Amino acid sequence: AEGAETIKAGTTATWHLHRARGDEESDLNLGVHDHMTSLEARVSKGLEDAQLVVYDGPLRGRHHAAGVGYVKTQHVQYLAPELQKVVAMLGEGQRTPLFAIGGGMPRWSWYLRLPGPRAHALSGVVRLELPDLGGDASCAAVRADQISAGLPRFASEPHKEARAPQNLYPIAGLEHRLRHRLGDALLLERALRVAAHAA
Repeated sequence: AEGAETIKAGTTATWHLHRARGDEESDLNLGVHDHMTSLEARVSKGLEDAQLVVYDGPLRGRHHAAGVGYVKTQHVQYLAPELQKVVAMLGEGQRTPLFAIGGGMPRWSWYLRLPGPRAHALSGVVRLELPDLGGDASCAAVRADQISAGLPRFASEPHKEARAPQNLYPIAGLEHRLRHRLGDALLLERALRVAAHAA
């Protein structure tokens, strides 16, 4: 039951417990991501006038008229090897043609190369997703062009951000702000361990 239990860690923080599907590390990781996805979906509902809402990672059921899934690391290869070569040849600001991803939530996807130094063939390459709402691919292509033209200006630079250029400046700024609001991570972890042990 979400929010049914809490752990009070001294006077500095209250932790709300959320149940995971199992005890394995992968279950816990999935539980954190599920909760984060749910929170992002709730926050984005209040952005009716936004022209672009960038979701960190695949769409995973998050819907917004201006939303796009933004995948920074490429763990899954969606294209055949001969088509994957096209991704490696992208220039800065160039994108691949759209391709369809099926499954429970059909999506249009494409790869985009952000500006920055190249250490390997996929340096600066991100994958983006739009929901397939059953319409013509041409509408999704127009939206993909708009997004691909706008995102490179927010690409981070290595001397300012270790995960450049994929970690866009607005994302890095939000992460910095959230870390600041959380306080000292080591003190919070210690307080949580002490409170959990006492419970």
